[in-house]
Amino acid sequence: MELDGRRVLVTGASSGIGKATARVLAQRGARVACLARSREKVEGLAAEIGGVPIVADVADEEAVRSAVDDEEAVRSAVDEAADSLGGLDAVANVAGVQLLAPFSEGRTEEWRRLLDVNVLGLCLVTHAALGHIREAGGGDVVNTSSIAGRRVTGSDGAVYSGTKFAVHAISEALRRELHPEGIRVIVVSPGWVDTNLGKDMGNEEIKAKLQKRQEEIGLAPEDVGRQIARALAEPRHVTVHEIAVMSTEED
Repeated sequence: MELDGRRVLVTGASSGIGKATARVLAQRGARVACLARSREKVEGLAAEIGGVPIVADVADEEAVRSAVDDEEAVRSAVDEAADSLGGLDAVANVAGVQLLAPFSEGRTEEWRRLLDVNVLGLCLVTHAALGHIREAGGGDVVNTSSIAGRRVTGSDGAVYSGTKFAVHAISEALRRELHPEGIRVIVVSPGWVDTNLGKDMGNEEIKAKLQKRQEEIGLAPEDVGRQIARALAEPRHVTVHEIAVMSTEED
């Protein structure tokens, strides 16, 4: 199979794009470590796909904050994944949150959560995984961004879009740093996807509109998972810098 022998850590694997990605990668031959907060969900998924469950709070606001002072929480989870898989040659950073509201509402706790999960969490997981990927002789870092990280898509997404623009910038610098070591850095930028990404949004009106739009025109999470699998399956002499994927119904 096209990913036979690959050893991949997928974050945010309890639902949505992360769960779909873990399934697709396993179907194509990869060994997958599924990382998420929900023990029941991640253990169920791992049992289904023959993967390894990693129960950790690295995508949780408080856990990520504590890891800034002491990276053991993140590093321990990534090390567990690598030990269980017999090494690690790719990480797919899928964990994320989408919290939208007019900036003038001043939802500072939501701003902090967006930054902690979408930016800091991605950085900490990637940093912890790099040593294992280097030991494997090279590999891949796949960072999930958004079309909102390429262009601001609405006035209610100032901080959310800012975090996704940050993912693009971090990924570009990482690509330049890691390219000489045979480590590819790939950004996947979906448009509307039918997931529960915005379930914790405080602005109920915007949340209802978001969910309706996702249901009407959103891609299936598997559509995005296949793009991640595609990027990982490219031969080593090919680097896909970014995959922007949208529903044909999206303008």
